[in-house]
Amino acid sequence: MTKTLLVGGGLTSAVTAYLLTKPGQLRNLELCVWDKARGCGGRMSTSRLTSTPNSTCSADLGAQYITATEDYAKLHSDYYDDLLANKLLDPLKLPIEGHKTPVDGSINYVCPQGSSLLVKHFFKKAAAQVKFGKKVSKIENNSKQWTVSAEDGDTESFDAIILTMPVPQILELLSNSSQLEYAENDTDQKNILSQLKEVKYSSRYAIALLYECENESDIDIVRSKIMLEKGACAKYITGDSVFRYVSLDNYKRANNPNFRNPVMVPLSVVFHTSIPFGIEHIEKTPDEVQPILLDRIEQIFPSWPKPTVVKCQKWRYSQVQHSYAGSPGCVEMLSSPLLLAGGDGFMHSNFDGCIQSAEAIVKTFIDKNH
Repeated sequence: MTKTLLVGGGLTSAVTAYLLTKPGQLRNLELCVWDKARGCGGRMSTSRLTSTPNSTCSADLGAQYITATEDYAKLHSDYYDDLLANKLLDPLKLPIEGHKTPVDGSINYVCPQGSSLLVKHFFKKAAAQVKFGKKVSKIENNSKQWTVSAEDGDTESFDAIILTMPVPQILELLSNSSQLEYAENDTDQKNILSQLKEVKYSSRYAIALLYECENESDIDIVRSKIMLEKGACAKYITGDSVFRYVSLDNYKRANNPNFRNPVMVPLSVVFHTSIPFGIEHIEKTPDEVQPILLDRIEQIFPSWPKPTVVKCQKWRYSQVQHSYAGSPGCVEMLSSPLLLAGGDGFMHSNFDGCIQSAEAIVKTFIDKNH
């Protein structure tokens, strides 16, 4: 029995878990998944916005849509076909103002039920023990196995570890575990460590606004005030000191061309900040940044009413700007006991990059266990 720990709750981890536990793939594999968050999704995060216990409105605070090029649509057709058949993807039919003209043959998809449902879908298909609220604080190599400690005090032994979180978090874990000290004395490990330190991410904030309506007058205000130009469901904002993107989120996900009549209520609106703003304010808390964002929204859209609920999210590691050299999909950091690292930092930050990383992880893992 090969007892393996998969660390991370995002798309790469979910697809890795699904592929590793497919029937006939590997014998005697016991796969566990730990993630520090309360639920799966990672940067494909869908947050429920609640003003009342029965409120069901949600917003995608991370990934907004998925662009499949013609080549990737063919290469990963099994994944796309599966998600389309399960109504977890739908071709985007509404305009996004300022969106770059896609290359020939590419398709933009939205996630009607929220982007986190894509991640949940693959975890549900995986034969793995998935635990959330489980943050790995230390891994120790005892030559034959890994001893893994969590922040809640639990300690467990594993034959192999697969890390899929952002690369800076991988480096932090290795530092806490004295693994970096070991790497400095090994040439191959030292080279890997050097490349890991070169991986860079952008940083941003996202803020979601929920508009609920208690009466027809409120509905009329939402219908007449909260809109984008040319019937767009989203817009790329240029030249602004704070924001880069805004989306009428549940309108976009519903692909509803008749949004105005009747109005979609409750309405969730999502803003993403620019990278420079994210870098400038990254050490602040969401509570500290939220008033700045709300003030700027009021300046850009002065006629919009006050939202019912506001949620601010910090993405310290938003998108990969400089990936691991050669974009290998994954890296074998130690062969015995096995330690692999993967994720979008080893490929690129989109749906297909996560799929490619997961496939690279699985290939390496199987090669090492056959």
